[in-house]
Amino acid sequence: MTRPLFEHLNELAETFAGAFPIWLGTDFDGTLTHHQDDPAGVELPDEMRVKLDRIARHPRFAVAVVSGRSLDDLLPRIGMAELAYAGNHGMEIEAQGLSWIDPEASRHKDLVGAFADVVGEFIRAVPGARIEDKRLSLAIDYRPCSPAVRQAIVGRLDSTIDRFPALRLRHAALGSEVLPRSGANKGTAARVLRDHQVGGEGVAIYLGDDLTDEDAFRALPNAITVHVGGRDTAARFRIESADSVGLFFDWLVRVTQSG
Repeated sequence: MTRPLFEHLNELAETFAGAFPIWLGTDFDGTLTHHQDDPAGVELPDEMRVKLDRIARHPRFAVAVVSGRSLDDLLPRIGMAELAYAGNHGMEIEAQGLSWIDPEASRHKDLVGAFADVVGEFIRAVPGARIEDKRLSLAIDYRPCSPAVRQAIVGRLDSTIDRFPALRLRHAALGSEVLPRSGANKGTAARVLRDHQVGGEGVAIYLGDDLTDEDAFRALPNAITVHVGGRDTAARFRIESADSVGLFFDWLVRVTQSG
């Protein structure tokens, strides 16, 4: 069962006492920021930027952001060179001394574009719905739409995917992803970045709110995994919102300074 994080901080303080290194992996949307109806308008809040920068500069920490956004989209929104990054749900990685794109995803990016061509006109005709071509994947956002409209969009996507056997669909409550049938995901990216940044040593933390973050929770069974949103998941702990993430970051700085 996923336990409330803030009820177990005393227990976790013992884990951090003297721990070195500490790897912190985090999702972006819904974790470092609040979700918005228009994903293009999401920015890293100044207060969170200060907290993240403080941790990234801490001598005991290495930090990575693992996002569903493409790296071309994600990197300008954060702009911290000392961080490592994974985009497109782990299909592309950029870190100091490491630059990688999943070859299977690269082979099928034309198919991703073809899928967008087939469904794009339908999606763009729906008020409030959006389709984003991230080169290696597609994001279809229907957050502002009614449940009936969301169901119609999902039905169109389901009926179309059968024509693209090299691609797969992942549905969440308010959006869908079209991805290649690749072995890369947020879980594989989290392990690669943890090993690259800290050699797999020390304590690992991972926070995320999205369905695709479940891959990272499962891939890091010994880490302090935290679901942002308050429900039971594969994560060990849960907190309520991005505001709570900021409070946790403040606590991390305090406990590692005194540990």
